[in-house]
Amino acid sequence: MAEIWGAAIMVGGGIIAGIGAEKKDKADKAFAKAQSKDEARYSAILSQFEKDQDYYLSQKMRADKKRGLDEFRKFSTVSQFAPGYTNTNAGPVVPQRPDADQLNF
Repeated sequence: MAEIWGAAIMVGGGIIAGIGAEKKDKADKAFAKAQSKDEARYSAILSQFEKDQDYYLSQKMRADKKRGLDEFRKFSTVSQFAPGYTNTNAGPVVPQRPDADQLNF
């Protein structure tokens, strides 16, 4: 008779352990889902910041190059060949530099 009670206790303990493991699995899945959403959001914000930063740097390099060309054009002889010529090109507009401190994570 003791063997039957011992077997029943072991089966009951196994069922209780199985229920606990099932609850733990559900909690782990919910945590993993929430974590993947946060990681996706962080990744999207970070990639947008990197894109904005790359655009800013490319426009800044264009503006620096134009400023260098403008300095070089001071010595140009265009005014001798076309006295009324004025350059109306404003050049590249440098956007505001992106600030990592203003990212909303």
